[in-house]
Amino acid sequence: LNPWKADLAPLLDVKPTYTLTDLCRNEDRLDRTLFGKLLTPHPSGVELLAAPRHFDEVEAVSPEAVAEAVRLAREAFADVVVDLEDCFHPE
Repeated sequence: LNPWKADLAPLLDVKPTYTLTDLCRNEDRLDRTLFGKLLTPHPSGVELLAAPRHFDEVEAVSPEAVAEAVRLAREAFADVVVDLEDCFHPE
């Protein structure tokens, strides 16, 4: 949830196929299976839901979709880490 920086994928040296934008654009059909497909695996076992790739994709991110993503992540994983920026916005 730090779309302005979007530095976790490069820091983890992974190339995400999907991002938070894809999750938000498919919110109406989001379930555990789709959620799992949107994650990018890292050899360490971490699964990343990557930030939007482009600045103009950030507007597709909705608070409702983010809430659902967090709920699904909490069901799927023992630990969930959310990268937050230092400003406030609805997501």
